[in-house]
Amino acid sequence: MRRLSFALLALCVSVSACGDKGSPSAPTPPPSPTRVIRLEGNMNFGTIYIGSSFEATLRIYNDGNEALNITGMTGPGAGSVVSASWTSGTIAPGTSQTSTLRFTPTTPQTYTGTLTVNGNQTSGTNTVPFSAIGEYPPRPPFSRSGSGNTVFDMPPGVTRLLIRGRWTGRDNSNFIVHVGGRTVVNEILRTSITYEGVHAVSGTTVEIVNSGAIEWSFQEIQ
Repeated sequence: MRRLSFALLALCVSVSACGDKGSPSAPTPPPSPTRVIRLEGNMNFGTIYIGSSFEATLRIYNDGNEALNITGMTGPGAGSVVSASWTSGTIAPGTSQTSTLRFTPTTPQTYTGTLTVNGNQTSGTNTVPFSAIGEYPPRPPFSRSGSGNTVFDMPPGVTRLLIRGRWTGRDNSNFIVHVGGRTVVNEILRTSITYEGVHAVSGTTVEIVNSGAIEWSFQEIQ
């Protein structure tokens, strides 16, 4: 009876040893490297007055499994009226980076288009719509009156002027007006003759020359 038990035990050990000699499974290959870019943020700045600024936050995500290298940003007004606090660097996998964009208009103008974040992404979306408007702040219509030759500056944003002139009956009778270096009025006035005209203008400097006998007025038309 003891010999039979020993034989059965030896058989079990032999079978177990045979089972351990099977082929090992093949190693799992590493995942392919990915750098998936994703942008989040509202780049619609709306209307901002000239002389003021507005900021918006852009968040750049790396949804991949390998570091994402950002090399710069391009878009309407970039580098001139639009600046960014962060434009290049490395974003680790599964993380994000914020960049504060500041819009500071210098002229009345509309900017529309696409903001692009450049990098070595393998997939994803690296663009976001962009829009912004620069405008002069509201103000009362410009007006000024006087007589004779003079030079003065108007506020920025004056684009149309109603100009009037009247001869006072002495000295010469010229009425010559330059606005922004361009001649807009060049008239000879006499008794009972006055001048009145609406002019599109650009620039802020007004020069009245050779007009010592003229009473004049300027009224902005908005």
